[in-house]
Amino acid sequence: MIRSRICIGIAASAISLLLSASLFGQELDARIRAATEAQDWASARKEIEKLRSADASLFHSKGYDYLLGRVAENSGDLGSAQKSYQLVVTNNGPLSGYALWHTARLARATGDLIAEREYLRRVINLGQDELLYDAANLRLVESYFESADDAATIAA
Repeated sequence: MIRSRICIGIAASAISLLLSASLFGQELDARIRAATEAQDWASARKEIEKLRSADASLFHSKGYDYLLGRVAENSGDLGSAQKSYQLVVTNNGPLSGYALWHTARLARATGDLIAEREYLRRVINLGQDELLYDAANLRLVESYFESADDAATIAA
């Protein structure tokens, strides 16, 4: 009888802990959403970093690593954005195609058309089911055209 009460008490404590962690995650998610909708990039970044510290697996599984890259890019911190996007690609996250696309855009913005093409090819290599497949193909052709590489433009 006493052992049963102890087990129930331990289970209740564990469930309470899980629920509080879940509520904490939900609360952070709501604050992150509110900050990004308001384009308050500093607050969004702070809340995303809190989530990463609190639950790294949730951070990666729910795509917050990609969101951190977008927030960094929107706030002008292109180095951090690049790192976040590379982390998504390295971890083979579900948003890898989008991370590659944004990495290509960052390369183009710095004038590195060769790196841009490499990232675009990686998007294309993900396959035709990738939503950015057509856009990556088009941008690749434009990149060759802008470089006056007629042979590559035609081949692409």
